[in-house]
Amino acid sequence: MTDESSTIDPGVIEPTLDRFVAAVEAGDSASYAQCLVDDVVFRSASTAAFEYRTRADVEEMATATFAQFDHVRCSTRTGSGDTRLVVFDFTIAGVEGQDAQLLRFAPDGRISEVTAFVRPLPALAQIPAQVAPSIARRSGRRGLARMLALSSRPVAAMLRSGDASMSPKLDPARRR
Repeated sequence: MTDESSTIDPGVIEPTLDRFVAAVEAGDSASYAQCLVDDVVFRSASTAAFEYRTRADVEEMATATFAQFDHVRCSTRTGSGDTRLVVFDFTIAGVEGQDAQLLRFAPDGRISEVTAFVRPLPALAQIPAQVAPSIARRSGRRGLARMLALSSRPVAAMLRSGDASMSPKLDPARRR
């Protein structure tokens, strides 16, 4: 954290955080985007190949993502200064997961950075399998949407199957 972080009034951050959480739970990408600075940086849990760098791009991604999520509820909010961590429980394509979002706030109380972390691996794999083709279709790239679906959905299915059938065999409480 920088020295500037201590000068941000929590009274400015908390209302934004309340609106942010409400927007995610409601699947309201427009309200979500209003919580962000124009040149926000969003780091996706599913790729390090690029970052979203504008509020408009984050809103478009959120629109596609929120359409795929079910039963989104905030389970944890913590942090201080200019930094908060918010954890959302969700379901995507029948797979339960958690999305931890590390948020950094600008002095005006809007969010300047979002770094997403998703667990477990089957839930993380479902996101590009469901969302990436949707984003490509929305931008008129139908061929890319098909390629993304063909490349990501089998991986998501394998991870979902392995988590259900093989992972329980590693449970330390299970008899050998």
